[in-house]
Amino acid sequence: MYELRKMTDAEYFAHPAINRSTLWKMGKSPYHSTILTPRTDALDLGTAAHLVLLENADDRITFWDGDRRTKAGKAAYAEFEADNIENERVILKKNDYCDCLRMVEAVRGHSVAKKLFAAKGETEITAIWMKDGLTFKAKYDFLALDSKYAVDFKTTVDASPNGFARSVSNYGYYFQAAFYLDAIPELERFYFVCAEKKTNAVAVYHLDRDSAYVQYGRSQIHQYLKDYAEADLTGQWRGYTDDESIELLAPYWMQEATE
Repeated sequence: MYELRKMTDAEYFAHPAINRSTLWKMGKSPYHSTILTPRTDALDLGTAAHLVLLENADDRITFWDGDRRTKAGKAAYAEFEADNIENERVILKKNDYCDCLRMVEAVRGHSVAKKLFAAKGETEITAIWMKDGLTFKAKYDFLALDSKYAVDFKTTVDASPNGFARSVSNYGYYFQAAFYLDAIPELERFYFVCAEKKTNAVAVYHLDRDSAYVQYGRSQIHQYLKDYAEADLTGQWRGYTDDESIELLAPYWMQEATE
């Protein structure tokens, strides 16, 4: 059984439960699951867009428009950065700041996205649950329990069907859908509201509980949980290999070319 909680980002990340990102990185190696994802401009842009779209928190994003090349400029920026970190504001580049506001405006004007977010539900809500002696957590951008769906907002460079399908595979969005759907059994569908960073084009996609994507993600979750439990039991958070070299296998097209 799950429990729903309102948590700040700081509270969420400080909570010791296993999240989707940690488990997804088990697919690379147990060692990688212990490494925090570094902040990047792209991540900051996504965080800022979430704040504006989901919380109407325009006052929690800002940008630096000064010169950081001089000694005085660097000192001014350090003071500016410290003040904004203390007040939990996201600092963007000026271009990203403008892109953020345009993307959010585009999403608010998209008929399908607008309808999804207009339903009865909660934004930025966290589910906590236990399974097989382990505690898990998942933070939903928008959770509409009465309508049996959840929504995740994605900023992307390519929101076209082919482009976003690549992102779904490369970044494990199908894995996220499986993790979030299985956390709350009442949910039947997981939506992705996607906004392109430069063009502000918007597209909405969905995965159902019984889709092939979700079933595959569920099978990976099952395997990665076994790997996580073993690493936790033995204390061995290994990388790629510890005791032997790995033979590099040629891709199929190369093998066929040499036959």
